[in-house]
Amino acid sequence: MRRPANNNGEEVGAGSSCNLGAPNSPKRRFLAAAMMIHTADEMFADGNVGGALQAYQQAIGICPPCRARADFRLLFASHLFDAGFVIPAVAEAEGALLEDCSYHNEAHRYRSFALAAQGRYGEARQALAAAADAGEDAAFAAQYALVLALADAGLGPTLALAETSRDLAESSAEYRCRLALMRAELHRLDGNRAALAACLDLALAEDGEPGPELALWLGMLDRYLGRTTPRDAVLAAFAAAPEEWPSLAWLYLQEAADGTDLAAALGQLSITRRAENRAIVDRFQGLMQEMQGNRQEAAAAYRRVCTEPHVRWCADWHIAMQDLARLEISVS
Repeated sequence: MRRPANNNGEEVGAGSSCNLGAPNSPKRRFLAAAMMIHTADEMFADGNVGGALQAYQQAIGICPPCRARADFRLLFASHLFDAGFVIPAVAEAEGALLEDCSYHNEAHRYRSFALAAQGRYGEARQALAAAADAGEDAAFAAQYALVLALADAGLGPTLALAETSRDLAESSAEYRCRLALMRAELHRLDGNRAALAACLDLALAEDGEPGPELALWLGMLDRYLGRTTPRDAVLAAFAAAPEEWPSLAWLYLQEAADGTDLAAALGQLSITRRAENRAIVDRFQGLMQEMQGNRQEAAAAYRRVCTEPHVRWCADWHIAMQDLARLEISVS
């Protein structure tokens, strides 16, 4: 997320820039808050999440009303969400909007994430619509709308929504690729292998140089379709970032690595991001077990995805729920 640029307090104080006023003047309070935010960010870098969150809360408490304070609240919302505190994350994102933060779309986005993490999917869809109205990337909004529709309405309505015509000319290549991969998952769940294959080709056409996470998604769905040789773009993404968790996950899933390096990489992430990415690995593990005919092991892997409530904002939680329901129906 883009960080607000610190100003020199001109918005919150009067007089010349060298006159800080009384000890409790708005300008002094703003400077103290800005210094505390800097200290909090250093705490995050050192791994002191609890101390950093407390420092953010204190900084916001002393900062006088101004746009910078609203932006601090938006940053605080993002940090709370990453730390797994989804209820206060909603409150801070809403506070940032009330105080007119610089990036309304990002505040609505985090509201949507945090609401979905609580299972409040209808409210999350409303927040996402507000993010789109505030200028959110259209492809991102479309992809996340499919996640929430799958959570709230099921596969049939979500497939219909996936075929809606959209103007994505101004969207980023990454988000267009992500949207194509989400559509591919829906067609896989529906048993339409031809549409799945077409969406995978489209994903690569949208972003010819996907990052490691998208490369993992593309490569695993290719493997599901029987492609034994990974695409050059997939291998190139892993070669460019061999120490990142998606590259390590690829080795773990494809080459039966012991998972030590992957666990260490995931352990360095925030609580929410670690849960999300662990769910991705578990879901793909379930998919591979299915491909090998190990239905019980596949179901166990899908259940692991669905045991972590923080992951309810992610596509993988809801895709795994669909896969698990399909397996359990066919087994019974």
